[in-house]
Amino acid sequence: MPTFAQLLAMMGRSIQVPREGAAEILSFGVPRQALGLMLALVVVLLGIVTEANLLVAPLDGNMPAALAGLIQNPVAMAAMQMAGLAITIAAIFWIGRAFGGTGGFEETVLLVCWLQFIGICLSVAQLVLYVLNPILGELFGLATAVLSVWMLTHFIAALHGFRSALAVFGMMLATAFALVILASILLLLAGVEPPSGGT
Repeated sequence: MPTFAQLLAMMGRSIQVPREGAAEILSFGVPRQALGLMLALVVVLLGIVTEANLLVAPLDGNMPAALAGLIQNPVAMAAMQMAGLAITIAAIFWIGRAFGGTGGFEETVLLVCWLQFIGICLSVAQLVLYVLNPILGELFGLATAVLSVWMLTHFIAALHGFRSALAVFGMMLATAFALVILASILLLLAGVEPPSGGT
């Protein structure tokens, strides 16, 4: 089990040289039984961060009531986050394989969990900054979003043995577009309607 200092060092390498960071994580050979626990831990941590976000920055009053209700319901949010992780893992694995990738399913789960853990740590840092200075918090959040895309692109490349990060990024854009459409359909089926354009 890595120490806290070792975890920080691993996070730093994953951020600075994500391909090497991904290879380092994959080299640990985490047992299959532990992957389920890691996913559950990630969902719990995501839920805690979400609740903390709601305390620091309450929801916009113009948000649709159904969507606001989902976000404020811890059980519903946990289910949505688990579903989101499952969709992300499946998309990275199957779409990567469809394009000739060689990454395994368990390796995909491990890298997604690690990326989420880094994202959670960055979200905590953003919350602290937001409390101190909301503008700095917003800027840090924007930088974190860009950094997450950067890491994910290189993680996928390392996982599936792709050489071109640019090609992976294009694949991610196409996948994200498809997932947005799917999410919109699911929200409509759940009764969440888009805001009216009228006044």
